[in-house]
This record gives sequence, structure tokens and C-alpha cells, in this order.
Amino acid sequence: MENNKAYLNKLPQVFVLVAATVCLQVFTAPDKSNFDTEQYSDWLRIVIRVLFNSIIFVALGFALNKWKAALIAVGTSIAIALLDLYVFKQLKLESKPESTEAIWYVFISTIFYLPYFVFFLVQKIPAKKLIILFFVVIGSRCFNHVFFVNDSFEFLNRLFHTKLLSDRVGDLVVYIACQLFMFLFYCEMQNYADGKAAEKNTTLVNPGNGYNKASGIIGFWAVKTFVYSIVIGSAHQIQSLRYYFSSFREAGRIHIFYYQAIITTLLCVLVILFCGWYLRKFILEYFISYSITSRFVYWLTLIPVIGLFVWVIMLLTTERKQKPIEKMYAINDLAASESRAVTVIFVIGMLIQFCYVLSVTRSPVPLFFLIADAGMFLWMIASKPGYQVTLWLRITCFASLIIFLFLKSPERDTIAYATFIYPFLLLSIFQLMMIFPVYHFDTFAYISGDFENQPTPSTGDRLTEFDQSPV
Repeated sequence: MENNKAYLNKLPQVFVLVAATVCLQVFTAPDKSNFDTEQYSDWLRIVIRVLFNSIIFVALGFALNKWKAALIAVGTSIAIALLDLYVFKQLKLESKPESTEAIWYVFISTIFYLPYFVFFLVQKIPAKKLIILFFVVIGSRCFNHVFFVNDSFEFLNRLFHTKLLSDRVGDLVVYIACQLFMFLFYCEMQNYADGKAAEKNTTLVNPGNGYNKASGIIGFWAVKTFVYSIVIGSAHQIQSLRYYFSSFREAGRIHIFYYQAIITTLLCVLVILFCGWYLRKFILEYFISYSITSRFVYWLTLIPVIGLFVWVIMLLTTERKQKPIEKMYAINDLAASESRAVTVIFVIGMLIQFCYVLSVTRSPVPLFFLIADAGMFLWMIASKPGYQVTLWLRITCFASLIIFLFLKSPERDTIAYATFIYPFLLLSIFQLMMIFPVYHFDTFAYISGDFENQPTPSTGDRLTEFDQSPV
């Protein structure tokens, strides 16, 4: 079993690099880390931008031993920054028709992602995979939604009449989490490019992946923080952009920003699905490595904030297993564990919600939705088709909500209500991805490899061996 997560062993060092770079940007920023402000000199702005963008390539070169590709990508980033200063900046100042200006903006904002594609282009990667990686890199523009999260912090500060989180601390947390997530994301893209990823099997776990405690804590925190940041940030952006673009619709004009906003917002659901898949596999393989065999504990790690404390305590109080037979026992004990406690908690929560609705209204509409939701939940935990229908139904609702908000002209109150629903709908998709092993762990498979000559444990219902060469 080849370890295709070896890059995680370098995650603590990458964290230090990223944190130092982000601190330099955030605490030297004269205006909320907006390095495009005129208070910066042109050269200082270039240095900070190049440093901020290039740290990912340095981290990739360090963790993946791809220094040639990383240095070429850094060089491309420097070249684009210089072009922005001496060419693009001058062109921006020239007056253009509105449609031309919009297309120019999209071109400029997209070209800054070119170094990420160059990182893969200089490697010997098949053309088919390069095409897919190109669209993945362009689609990763939706990562920028995380940077709107600090506007939400300002809203909360005004709502509670206090300073819950300072601007710079918020920037620091969000930027570090985003940079670390981008590192993990492009490492997985490198696995795909190198043929080390099971492209068509999303329920495959690899007991050969080795993890340490520091990388486990950092990786778990980074992905979770990124998920909540992109959910909150994109919800705030939707509300802001919807009001902004209403003037264009009233004037009979559809700006290219409009379509860009729709596409990047819809792409957020793909990012959430990736995060759910990655973190789910990440946690399961950690459980196997540290012989944690409770589905209830797995479910506890999914709870916001509490899950991080559970995760840290769990890793600090367990020891990593080295022998394949110990990991084999862990797999089978996890497969044999019960999920009844989780079901009981969900049922109690539904009953409380049902009683509350009955106490405040006699309308049949909310009761109908509660009963339908309970029925979908029971179907989801009872069968895999029920789970798949529930997941796709949430994705369809998400896409419909975005299209409704952007292509229609709803009233302001409707926009506010829909924007309130949006983050919960997106988070529910993430939680559905994560909760799948709690009720359908028998559908997972593991890569055999080193297990072939080991004695077979007799505990519980074992997972299926994945009959393929090790990943």
C-alpha cells in the first residue's frame, strides 16, 4: 500500500511558512490587508502579492519534491505581477466601453491563476488530464469567496454591539486556512496527475497512508475552517452582489460580472463536495492508523467547534499503529460498531423540533415539511439509494436557489430570507457527505497490499478489499 498522503508529513512545516507569510501581509497592511490600496508603493504591493501567491508553490515543491515545476510557477507569478504593474495597470486607466471593461476584468482576474496551471503544465502529464486540471484551476476562483467572510464578522460585531473578532485576527485565521486548504487541494490534484488517486471510487480508504498527530490537527482545522469560511463568505457575497446587480437589471443590462458571480457561486457546491470527500477519507484513515473504532466518535468530530476539541483530545490520547494486522483489526472493529446512539440523538432532535412547531403554529405547511424531512432521514439511514436521493435533492435545491436569486428579481425580504437559507443548505450538503460512513460504512473498500499475507481477523463484518493495484 503506497502512501499517497506523504505530503501531510510536511504539513507542520508548511503551516509555519504559510503563517509567517500571512502575518507579513495582514500586519503590514494599512487598510484591512487590501494590498491594492494606494497607501502601498507599487513595488511593495508586488513583493507582498508575489510572496503571498508563491508560498503555495514553495510548499508544493517542498512537500512533493517538485522543485522545478514550483520554481517555474513562481517565475510565472513574478512575470504576471510585473505585467500587472507596467502593462495591465496602464490599460486599466484607459477608458473603455462597459462591455469591454467587464471582459477585460474577467481576463485580468483569471490570468493570475495561470501559475497554478503552469505548475502542472511543465510536468509530463497526459493531455486529457491537463485539460481537466486547467478547468479545475480556473474553477478554483471560487475559493475567493472565503475573503468575504470578514464582512460577515463586521455584521456580527454590529449586531451584538461588541467586537467579537477583530479585522486583522479574522484575516489571519481565514487566510491561513485558505492557503493551507489550497496546498492540500493541489497536492490531491498532483495525486490525480500522477495516477495515485482512485478516480472512480470515492469510498476507498488506504490503510497504507501514514499520518502524524501534528498534521492531523492542522489538516482537520484547515479544512473545517475553510468550509465554514466559504459558506459564510459566499452567503454574504450573494446578498451584496444581488443588491448591486439589481440596478443593472432595472436598466435592462446584464453585466458579465453577473454571469461570473452565478458560475463561481454554483462552483462552491463542487468545492464543498470535495471538502466532504477529502475530510471524510482523512478522518477514516486516521481512525484506522490510531485504532479508533467508534462511529459515534466519528460523528462527534462533525459537530462545529466541538468536533475540533474531540479531534484534538482523541489524537493526543491514542497511539499510532504500525503493523498492518493492527490496522486490519481497526477496520473491522469500525465496521462492526453501532450507529444507534447517533440515530437516537437525531430522533430526539426531530421530536423537539416537532413539539416546538406545534406550540407556535397550527399551520399544516411546516408540519408537512418536518414529517417529510423525518421520512427522508429514515430512508437515508436505511438504504444507500435513500442517501443518494437526499444528497442530490439538496444539491438541486442549492442550484435552484442560486438561479432564483440571480436570474429573477425577488423582493428585498425574499432575498434576505433566501440568503439566510443558503449557508444552511450548503452546510447540509457537506454534512451529508461526512455522515455517510456512520450509516453506510459497509459500502467502503480498503486497498489490500500489505494485508495479503496477514491472518484474517474474525471481528464483525469486514470491508470489501479493493481488487486493484495499490494506489
